[in-house]
Amino acid sequence: MSRGTHHASSNRLLDMFLRTMVAFALDNGLAWVTRFCTVMPDDWESSWSWGNFRGYDERLTEAGVDLTICLGGTGDSTQVEAVVQYLSRILDSRMKFLTTSPRRMQVAEDDWCLTALASNRSWIAVPGAAADLAYPTKRAWVLEPFEFVDGPEKLEKVYESGAPLLSSDHEPARTPLELIGGSWRLRKRQVVYGCQNIVADGVHVLRLPRQRVYGAEDYDWEASQGVQREDFGQDSGS
Repeated sequence: MSRGTHHASSNRLLDMFLRTMVAFALDNGLAWVTRFCTVMPDDWESSWSWGNFRGYDERLTEAGVDLTICLGGTGDSTQVEAVVQYLSRILDSRMKFLTTSPRRMQVAEDDWCLTALASNRSWIAVPGAAADLAYPTKRAWVLEPFEFVDGPEKLEKVYESGAPLLSSDHEPARTPLELIGGSWRLRKRQVVYGCQNIVADGVHVLRLPRQRVYGAEDYDWEASQGVQREDFGQDSGS
């Protein structure tokens, strides 16, 4: 890949990230936006090696006023400053190191966390011991039901069931919790950020004691895409 192509691809990813984060602001509301930078402070823990986020950018004041009004705010200086800080944060290219394709999950009546894409078969869990860790930590576990085949677990192939591997943007294909039985396979770990402390409320976040988790192997998404192209007769170079 040429340097120019890589640069164009990076710009598209950042543009999509920005559009997504503005959409989250409109969907999640003013309260979520104004506390976003409070729950994600500038001074990261020592595990973060990319430096602090840039500060308040006053050039975004006019955009901040417009977004504040769109969110139902009064436009007072406190609200506008918080919204401008949000816009300043999401325009910082270092946000891509968290995830270039963020997705949201509701974790309380008026709160949402952001995390990376997973499959539409997966559940997202945060172990109780990791719930209070600093937000750069990959404290979210992407889980699927653990199944036994002739004793030891058999890792299924991407298309073994005849169903394509789809992301969580598609119709959910998760096994209901009551059918899982407390045994899970860990697919991967990823960050969750942008929310207050995650606490089980029995509605948006469930507490499941005495769960057993095995393994740590994600799907081969690249191989899945190749199989899908073959199934639909698509040229891999298209």
